[in-house]
Amino acid sequence: MPKITKIIQRNAKNLRNYCIIAAILVAYYIATNYFFGYVSPTMILFGLPCPACGFMRSALLFLGGNFSESFAMHPLFMPVLAFAVFAALYTFVGDRQNRQKKINRLKYGVILLLLTAIVLYVYRMATIFPHQEPLLLNTNSVLHGILAGLGE
Repeated sequence: MPKITKIIQRNAKNLRNYCIIAAILVAYYIATNYFFGYVSPTMILFGLPCPACGFMRSALLFLGGNFSESFAMHPLFMPVLAFAVFAALYTFVGDRQNRQKKINRLKYGVILLLLTAIVLYVYRMATIFPHQEPLLLNTNSVLHGILAGLGE
């Protein structure tokens, strides 16, 4: 019985920590969206889209069944989703003793996805920036404001 109590207490503590993190993220989202119209720090500060710009819209389009529009918004969403499902199944199904080894093996997939994201970002910036969603230029960014102030 004491072991179950410890597990319940640990899970309750973890849940509180996750709720605090979630509350901070929601507050950040609301504040940046309200004051700047964007959530991405690179859009707010520099006016340039980040490599993840369009990822959430791609996810929402995917969940709505608009797969081709989802791919057009951010081509890396579907591979990341497939990797996340694979990683969860690979890590949590089966032998619990080798879980850390399994997690360590997944780092190669994460590295491959990150390298793919960088290459895709450079390609998208070269081909569709700044004329197509989600890769638009934010002329109301902090940097644009500073440069405009210096130019006057």
